[in-house]
Amino acid sequence: VRLPHDMETYASEYIAEHGLLSADEELRAYNDSSLFTNGTEAAILTDHRIFYHDAPSSTVILLSNVEEIRHAAGGFWSEDLIEVVPFEGAPMKIGIGWGGETFYHALRDAWEDIGEGGAQPQLL
Repeated sequence: VRLPHDMETYASEYIAEHGLLSADEELRAYNDSSLFTNGTEAAILTDHRIFYHDAPSSTVILLSNVEEIRHAAGGFWSEDLIEVVPFEGAPMKIGIGWGGETFYHALRDAWEDIGEGGAQPQLL
């Protein structure tokens, strides 16, 4: 998991080249899940939305549409699971091998900053 201050150059370049962020968005957290760590599959959190990019498409949930966030901490050999449940539509499940707790806290903080969440984050 990367935060804005420690983003890898390749990831920042991939995000910019593919126009993944709007001009008014601020990156909060990034996790590259691609086999070759090239940015083609990643969970990306901004101050407005959470999305899972699996080139060439992305699944997006606006943070203002999030009803609940669930987190199950993984063990040494298993990944953390984060489930983002919107008020409407299908939930998003994100698996993060290393740094899942960091991504979860960044997500929770961004969601709380929006102030639209109907419920506080719940642990799974």
